[in-house]
Amino acid sequence: MGNRGDLHDKDGRIIRKRKSGNRRWIACSLSNDTGWRVPFDKPGHYTPLFFADEATAFAAGHRPCSQCRNSHYRLFQNCWRDAFVLPKAPSADDMDTALEAARIDAHGNQITRSMPLADLPDGVFLTLPEDANAPVLKWGEALFPWSLTGYGAPKTAQKTRFVTVLTPAPIIEVFRHGYRPATAILPERCS
Repeated sequence: MGNRGDLHDKDGRIIRKRKSGNRRWIACSLSNDTGWRVPFDKPGHYTPLFFADEATAFAAGHRPCSQCRNSHYRLFQNCWRDAFVLPKAPSADDMDTALEAARIDAHGNQITRSMPLADLPDGVFLTLPEDANAPVLKWGEALFPWSLTGYGAPKTAQKTRFVTVLTPAPIIEVFRHGYRPATAILPERCS
């Protein structure tokens, strides 16, 4: 589950993609081991967003929540420290500022980049040149087509191909330094 702030008007209609000024795009759990559960009935607080899996949330530019997913947050934070050679683990504000700059441009459009498929770690979302509107998840040697109903049968592509990468650049670096997102194709955590 994700959070981008309160996206509703007073009548409960979604009126925006994100709350202005909210850099905290987080991936939450519906509950945690202390018994805490996500409140869905607090108008004016936040709007829960649901993702197929953690890799999908990362592709949208979310990071693990420090409250309900603390162990994942700490692992992500430490992998970020290693990826960017920092003397200590970064704060949530530091990561959120970098992620905001990496996911949306000044016009509100998703930032993407062209990269060779061979340079991408597992867990990254991308599109192929022949179908720019069909995201796929890279895992191992396979590309899994994504849809609202789940992942499709795996495909392969030449590693030397250039693809359009959807996952924000800082998250790719965190993946390269040890964070392995849970996916619906491989639900157990691989880190």
